[in-house]
Parts: sequence; structure tokens; C-alpha cells
Amino acid sequence: MSKIIRKLWVPALSFLLFSCATAPESGLVAEADDKPVTSEEKTEEKAPVWVTVEVDEFFVSQETIKYDDGFIDGYRLYEYSESGQIISKIHVGSDERIISEEIYSYNGDGLMMESHFFSGGDEVSYSEFSYNENKQLIEESYFNPEGQLLAVSSYEYDDKARRTKWVSGDSGGIPMMYTEYEYKNDNLVQMNYHMPSGEMEGFTQLEYKGDNLMTEASYSANSKLQKKTEYTFENDLVVSMSYYTGNNLIRTVELEYDDAGNVVIERTKNRHGDVIDIIEKEYVVFSIEKTVMQ
Repeated sequence: MSKIIRKLWVPALSFLLFSCATAPESGLVAEADDKPVTSEEKTEEKAPVWVTVEVDEFFVSQETIKYDDGFIDGYRLYEYSESGQIISKIHVGSDERIISEEIYSYNGDGLMMESHFFSGGDEVSYSEFSYNENKQLIEESYFNPEGQLLAVSSYEYDDKARRTKWVSGDSGGIPMMYTEYEYKNDNLVQMNYHMPSGEMEGFTQLEYKGDNLMTEASYSANSKLQKKTEYTFENDLVVSMSYYTGNNLIRTVELEYDDAGNVVIERTKNRHGDVIDIIEKEYVVFSIEKTVMQ
């Protein structure tokens, strides 16, 4: 049974647990405070095992898009299965008409197999997804409504399950461009964009403070800054994002959170500081089964 929140018509357990049992050997008991204990303590270590647990997770159920004066410009509605899988996204206009819709389907392992995109009630395109034995996405194929293949994206991973390459190809499988990913201390630090010949077209660098992403900057092949995003944190939560073209500020997004750490207000301002729009977010909570080592 699916679950949806509408208006108009609408992480952490202990990762590893050790259990120790200590007992003195038979006949070796301390007789007085000044007599040392000579018993040996034996520690028995239990091997960790995979267990299935239930955890509460928050999912965005509705986004209300407003202007600064409070006029509602529309909604985005999100529908989920009881296990928390996204089933549909619906964009509704201020007149309550559906502008666009995305529908998703899954296999028995919970892996997304297809997504269909509709606009004005008509299907525009759809995608099919393929996975490897580790349940990692390795291919996404794009089709028009008639089933004609339009493009294919393929993905590669390292032994730490990190994405290392993305190849974007045409309908004939010929690569049009590819992206390579670099990591440091398990953080993504650079993305390099290449033409099929291997010639670099540009790159993006990411800078961190601890594990917090502070700056994301994209450059041309000759290292000219094209665009940049700067992140501001408070108590390890992003409170604002500033977007630049070159070094020129174009807009800022400010975030507000609820007590559970979910973004509830997203406020966008132009370069002059004037509010462009406000997005109010609502959430639904699911108890999700997860397999963890314990």
C-alpha cells in the first residue's frame, strides 16, 4: 500500500558490539585485601553478525513554492511505498493542474528499474536501469515514448564502492564524453571532464573542512573559473549556499531546519538580497528495515 501526503488533494545504531565474559578459574579466590589476585581473566569475543533492524527515516512528502508576498506558485508532491521507495513526483501549478510527473518502478530487491517522465499528461521519455552483482548502478538507458533509444550512461566503481567513471554515450553506444572522479580520505575532491579522445574539457574541485564540503568550483580546460558554490555551516548543518558565475554572486539559498535536522524552509535570494522564492518542506516518517553489522 502506498503512502502520500497532499495538501490540495492531496543516522545511528552501534556499528560493532563486543560482548565480554570474565570469570576467575576454579579455586583461585583472593583471601585478603593485601593478597594479590592471581586468577587469569579470560575474554571471549563474539564475532559480529549482520542483523536486520528498523530505523525511522524522514522523507520529503510535499514542497510548497511561494513568492515573498506569500502567493503560492505551486507544489511538488512525493509519493512513497511503505518501505520508503519513491513511487512518484508530481509538480502541480498554482491553478492545481499537473505540470509534470515522474513515475518509478522497482524489482524484488528494491532496485529502481524504470522511470517515466510525463509533461502535460503525455509521456515524454523513460529510462531503464541495470545493476551489477553488488547492486551498483552500471547503466542507464534513455528512450523516447516509442521505445527508441536516445542515449546511454554507464558507470564504473572502485573496490570501495565509489564511483570512478561516468561515460555518456549516444544511441549507438558511442561515447560523447566521460567524467572521472578522484577521492582523498574517502571524500570526492575532483571531477575531470573529458572528450571521447581523452582531451580534458574542464574540471571541478571540491574543498572540505573536516567532512563538510565548503567550496565546489568548476573550471575550463585552461583553468578559468566558470562557476562556484560556497557552503556555510552551523553545527555541521548547511545554513546557506552561495552561487557564483566566475566570481560574481548570482544567488544565495538559505536553509532552516526543524528539531530533527530536516530542512523545512529553503529561501532563495538574488544577488541584491531580494527574496525570489520560498520553498516550505513537509515530511513523512517511515520505519525502514536495514541490514547492519552488530
